[in-house]
Amino acid sequence: MWDWNTVLRIIAEIFAIVGLLIGIFVFWGKRKIESYFAKELKDHEAKLAKELQDTKYEIDTLFDKVSMVQKKEFEVLPIAWDNLYEAYRCMEVYLFSGIELYNFTDWNSSQVEKFLRDKQCSESAIAEILKSGNKGAKYVSMQEEIKKVNFHNSIYKFNDYINRNKIFMKADIQIAFVEAISFFTKVLSTLKKSDNFSDTGDSITDLNNFKNEVKAIMDKIEFLVQKKLQFEKAL
Repeated sequence: MWDWNTVLRIIAEIFAIVGLLIGIFVFWGKRKIESYFAKELKDHEAKLAKELQDTKYEIDTLFDKVSMVQKKEFEVLPIAWDNLYEAYRCMEVYLFSGIELYNFTDWNSSQVEKFLRDKQCSESAIAEILKSGNKGAKYVSMQEEIKKVNFHNSIYKFNDYINRNKIFMKADIQIAFVEAISFFTKVLSTLKKSDNFSDTGDSITDLNNFKNEVKAIMDKIEFLVQKKLQFEKAL
């Protein structure tokens, strides 16, 4: 039969073994948990790094697209302005420039032809004037028509350019350009200077009103473009 010392020793050994096992289990469990969380943390960091990289790429791509649009807009605006100014110049020629009258009565055909070639008239125009009974009147009529055609073509070119590039323009600038096109079209469709206007005070006032109205539109466009340039410079 065991004495108490033996029993106590056995109990102590059992507690020691249990304590050792508990210690081993706690150590193993701790290492396991640490390993698990370390793996989870590493995976989470990798996921965050990928998301950050994807976000950075999306932001860079967006800025690249914005920069491309802004660059294209700065390419488009000067050409649009040139087209606007050319339409304005053609309108001025159409409305205000006179045509010097010539009386070809005392001129022979060779003299008239040389004059027309010096004026850089087309071959078809020269032939038509030469066969006309009133060469001077025919010359003036054709020159008036040329001015009208040039004005029409400048409006068409201006309108076509704006339509093809308006996607690159800010809405307020685009609207102002369209307003100018509409005004030029109105002038062309409603005014026939040679038929409906004489050199009276009223007609000159009306023509100047046309000029002042389109100048106001051009001033507005210039202000909007300058405002945009200053804003972009501030950025």
